Amino acid sequence: MRDSRHAVLVAAVLVHLVFVLSLVTGFLNPLFFEAVQAGQGGDFYGIYQAGVNVREGRSIYARLDRGDDFTLSVPYYYFYRYAPPTAFAFAPATALVGPVSAYWLWAALNEILLLALAAWVLRLRDGDAVRRSIAAALWLVFTPFYLEQYMGQFSFLMAALIAALVFTRFERMREPLPLGRMAAWVASIALKSYTALFAIPLFVRGRRKSVAIAAAASAALVLPYFAFRPQDLQYFLAVNLSPFQQGQFFGSLGFHTLLRQISQVALGDLALVKFSFGFADLALANVPVIVVTLAIAAFSVWMTLRSKAPLEELLAFWVLVFFLVFKEVWEYHYVMLLPVLTLLYLRSGSWWVLAVWIVLALPTPYALYASSYRPHVGWELPAGFVHYGSKSVPAVVLYAWLVRRLLGAERFAATIPASARARVAGFVQ
Repeated sequence: MRDSRHAVLVAAVLVHLVFVLSLVTGFLNPLFFEAVQAGQGGDFYGIYQAGVNVREGRSIYARLDRGDDFTLSVPYYYFYRYAPPTAFAFAPATALVGPVSAYWLWAALNEILLLALAAWVLRLRDGDAVRRSIAAALWLVFTPFYLEQYMGQFSFLMAALIAALVFTRFERMREPLPLGRMAAWVASIALKSYTALFAIPLFVRGRRKSVAIAAAASAALVLPYFAFRPQDLQYFLAVNLSPFQQGQFFGSLGFHTLLRQISQVALGDLALVKFSFGFADLALANVPVIVVTLAIAAFSVWMTLRSKAPLEELLAFWVLVFFLVFKEVWEYHYVMLLPVLTLLYLRSGSWWVLAVWIVLALPTPYALYASSYRPHVGWELPAGFVHYGSKSVPAVVLYAWLVRRLLGAERFAATIPASARARVAGFVQ
C-alpha cells in the first residue's frame, strides 16, 4: 500500500514537471484559452505596475486605455483591480527587480508554496494515508495552477491563506480567533476581498468579536489610500462590485457566465431589451442571472443558520458560494478551491468530491473547438455551453453535495417538499 501511495506521488511530480517545462516553452498553451489569447505574465505585470505607481506617487489604478499619466514599466499588463495593500506590499520589490525577472521569481515562489502545501496535506489528521496521498497528488496535477503560473496571478497565494483557515478545527478554538488565523483571514480580505463572506458563518457561530476585529483591521489597511484618492474608491467599487460583466468574456468560467449564456440563447433577440431604473439599465438577459444569484445567496445564508456542521466546513462552503455568485471567475481562480476539495475529500472519502476534483483538475475542452472561436463573437452552440459549463457545472455539483452534507441527510430531506420526495421515490421504484 505504501509503495502505491509513493507511485501516485511520483507520477504527480512527473506530471508537474511537464507543467514547469511548458511554462518556459509553451507547448501546453493551446489547451487553455487564456494562454492563447493573453500575454504571459500579464496579470503579474499589472500588479508590478501598480507597485511602480506607488513609488512614483501615482494612482495604482491608472490605465493606458483611459489615457492616464504614468510611466509604463512593464512589457504589457492587465489593469489592476485589487485593494491597495497588494500594490503597497509589492512596491519595494519593483525598485530591486525588473518586471520580467520579478515574474519568474514569483513563479518560482509559487512552486515552493505548492510543494509546501502538498506536504502539509500529507500531514493532515483528516482522512487516511491513501486519501492524503491522492489529495496531495491532485494539488500537483491541477491544471488551473499551470494557467495561474502563466498569468502570474495571486490566486494561489489566496488558496494558501484559505488553507490556513479551513485546515483548522475551529470548534477547539477560543474567542476571538488565534492571531495566526486572524492574520490569514485579514490578509485574504486585503488580497481579494471575497473572504469577507466568512463573516457570515463566523457571526452565526458567535465569533462576533473576531468579525469586528477583522473588519477594523481590513479597514485600517484599505481605507487610508482611498481617503487621499476618493476617485479611486469609486473606480474600485465599480470594477469589483458592479453586478455584471461588461460583456461575455470567454475566459470567464463561473456559473454567472454560464447562466447568462443560457439566458441569451433562450431569449434570442429579446436578450438585449433593457429596463431603465434611472441610475442603471438592466438587460433582460441579466434578469434570470440576478434572480438565480440572489436565490443562491439567500439559500446559502439560510443553510448556514440551519447547519450544525463544523465551522471550517462552513468556511469552505462560502468559498464555493463565491464561485457561484461572482460575475467573473476565471479558469485560474479554481486553484482557490483546492483547500475546499482537500478538506471535503479527506473527511468524507466521497467519490462525488473526487470526481469533481478530477474534472476541475483537467483542462477545459477548449482545444477541441478552438478553431471555431471568433473574437467578440464566441463559439457556435453547443460549444458555448460546453466551454462555460466545463468548470462551473462541477462547482454546482459540489455545492449541492456540500449542502446535503452540511444540513445532514434528514435535515436536507426536510427542505424538499413532500410532493417532490414522493415523485422521486416513485421514479426510483
